[in-house]
Amino acid sequence: MKKDKRYILYAIMISILPLICQAQIRIIGIESSPNPVGSGARALGMGGAFIGIADDATAASWNPGGLTQLKKPEISIVTAYNSRSNNITYQINDQASGKHHVDALDLNYFSFAYPFQWYHRNMILSINYQHLYDFDQELTYAYSFVDPDPPETIEHTRVNYKQEGALYAISPAFAIKVTPRLSLGFTLNIWDKAFCHWKNRYTATGDMTIADSTFQMSIDKKENRKFRGTNVNIGFLWKINPIFTLGGVFKSQFRATIEHDYQTEQWLPSANGMKPVYKQINDTEKLDMPMSYGIGLAARFSDLLSFDIDFYRTQWNDYIKHNAHGIEINPITGKAIVNSKSKPATQIRLGIEYLFIIKQIVYPFHMGLFYDPEPAHNHPEDFYGMSVGTGIVLKNMVFDMAYSYRFGNNVSIKTFTIGHENPVEDMIQNTLSMSVIYHF
Repeated sequence: MKKDKRYILYAIMISILPLICQAQIRIIGIESSPNPVGSGARALGMGGAFIGIADDATAASWNPGGLTQLKKPEISIVTAYNSRSNNITYQINDQASGKHHVDALDLNYFSFAYPFQWYHRNMILSINYQHLYDFDQELTYAYSFVDPDPPETIEHTRVNYKQEGALYAISPAFAIKVTPRLSLGFTLNIWDKAFCHWKNRYTATGDMTIADSTFQMSIDKKENRKFRGTNVNIGFLWKINPIFTLGGVFKSQFRATIEHDYQTEQWLPSANGMKPVYKQINDTEKLDMPMSYGIGLAARFSDLLSFDIDFYRTQWNDYIKHNAHGIEINPITGKAIVNSKSKPATQIRLGIEYLFIIKQIVYPFHMGLFYDPEPAHNHPEDFYGMSVGTGIVLKNMVFDMAYSYRFGNNVSIKTFTIGHENPVEDMIQNTLSMSVIYHF
């Protein structure tokens, strides 16, 4: 009779263990701001308000219409250091609450731009390599769970999760000055799996007591995703008068292909003790990346003082994952799209630049404020930030550096749940960016 009872418990254990261990994993865990923005230390120092200025090679990412403002060939390189802290809070499973931290140093941007004239019109070609999304994240926590329903279940689990990777694009760009006041530009973004991929590893260990029987449990899950697709940026820059310039950019929607493979090793109880169960799957997913568009108004009050305000909107309601079975899922929440929809989010960015000239050497100073909401279930979550930057211009060399502080309080976390509880977090992101531009 006792043996029959254990068989029943084994059956219960086998049926619920995979659900318990896997219910905590969400899917597309973009850990930087998921909003499409541009690159460069100078633009970062201005709070990302750069659509209406866009007068260096990073314009290919902000507003390719601004590329015609480059007068000489130039090469540029940008690096960025990101430090992100998350203080996660669970109400029911408060043992899992805690602080988490991750740092990353990456090549943010690299470009070569060559201006020329053809049929008396200023044109420019550039090739760009840009870092667009960051996936780095690390979490470690433990929790206990008690289910009073017969048979009573008590679970003690420790979880380790690590995710790393990024999305980059190779982006050739072209711009032409249509009239002395109006320029148009085009950037083709090529996202290839050779440099667009991320991976994660999830491990959970612990024990589970069902009635009066205790079992050890563990799961080790590894996932790899490779991303590919193509989209375009189209931009314009219109010099309204000697003071004001209006810029606009449109970044097209596209459907990306994701090669997804994962393998799982679970240790499950059997009549003869713990038994390993292996599972490996390779499939292909589709991800609809949303279109976005923005407009920026710049004012140059003198040769020394410039100002820019940008409004930028992303259609997150069109951000949809199609899994291997054709089911449409909200990548932000991990739930079926019919049960979880996200709404568009609008960024507001304000930046100022002032040039100090001392003994014919230029020392720029930048400052910015921004509202940078992130998509979530239903309504976007509020994130805010501020930035400062400076640099030096020496003959053909331009050096810029900038610091940005971005934060969100009591916002929903998009990566994990325990049971049916969605945690909240206070997030702080510090970014230090440095760029060097050399004019030939």
